[in-house]
Amino acid sequence: MNINKIVADRLKSLRKDKKLTQTDMAKLLNVTQNAIFRYESGQNEPSLSTILFYSEYFNVSIDYIFGKERKITSSQINKRASDKEDMKEFINYCFTPGTELFELIKDYVKELVNKGIDNL
Repeated sequence: MNINKIVADRLKSLRKDKKLTQTDMAKLLNVTQNAIFRYESGQNEPSLSTILFYSEYFNVSIDYIFGKERKITSSQINKRASDKEDMKEFINYCFTPGTELFELIKDYVKELVNKGIDNL
């Protein structure tokens, strides 16, 4: 697939995902509805400032617009946030004195130190 088609499809998809019409988008960009139509059909290439506007307005990377990465959905972001919270909880558990895991890690580290770095 050529880059113009990818950009055109991404611009159209971003607009439609937000339930904006071509006229709405044209007003935001201070261009005509026909200009938006031409960007989305691949007849005209949008300027760099237009690409930057789309990137900032729709909160996506320029790489996404050019087809170099997938769009991350809100559910994926929430999953990553949840994973981070789980990791924080795990780390806190590992390094909280008195917990079983803390004692196991402490004993293991002592054993490693006693063996010496050269014997690992």
